[in-house]
Amino acid sequence: MEMFNANVAEVKLMSGGIMTYERKFYCQPNKNDTDKRIMAEWLRANDGAHLIKEAAKVDGAQISLLKESGIPFIEIADMNTNSLKAFLKDRIGANGGTVHIQISDIPECMHFQEVGIVNIEV
Repeated sequence: MEMFNANVAEVKLMSGGIMTYERKFYCQPNKNDTDKRIMAEWLRANDGAHLIKEAAKVDGAQISLLKESGIPFIEIADMNTNSLKAFLKDRIGANGGTVHIQISDIPECMHFQEVGIVNIEV
């Protein structure tokens, strides 16, 4: 935390070793339909609609209605986890860009987190 708070990415040791601070990001979004809808709504509201792979699932009992004008369906909003993680990293400014949101603004069902790791090479 001291390296993070001081905005230090690397420290050379007197022994010749190096301590480096590394930011790692993880994203493991929930896969249930309710949370997918929450994530899709949030992405649409935060310039991430391009990440949503929209599809529709029709109940087998309703197939005859497909030929008519009123088609009952369930909206499915899938997204690629790696693309979602990259988008979220960009939105929080992790790649040196503009900060658009804070990590606390991201829906919990996306399970996005940042972990700071210090590597010591002696």
